[in-house]
Amino acid sequence: MKRRIEITIETERVVVVRRRRARKSLTLWCRGCGAESLMLTADEAARFAGMSSMAVFRLAEAGHLHWQETGAGALLVCRNSLLRSRTALRETPDRR
Repeated sequence: MKRRIEITIETERVVVVRRRRARKSLTLWCRGCGAESLMLTADEAARFAGMSSMAVFRLAEAGHLHWQETGAGALLVCRNSLLRSRTALRETPDRR
């Protein structure tokens, strides 16, 4: 007498497809530069400059960066002023 054993294995698979977020930066007229410039969100500016978002806010508040505020209250930072500010910060001797 032969016995037949049948084993059934059920599996589930979940596939998550995420779109990469569209960049929120855009080219706008920068009043500080007097020209069109790529305007970055505070987070993009922080990643670009290798600093924290809080440091970007501080630089903007101190007048070292050109910036605009969107209707929703988000900060947009001029990339050109960010580049100039980074260069100036590197060239300034450490004052302790």
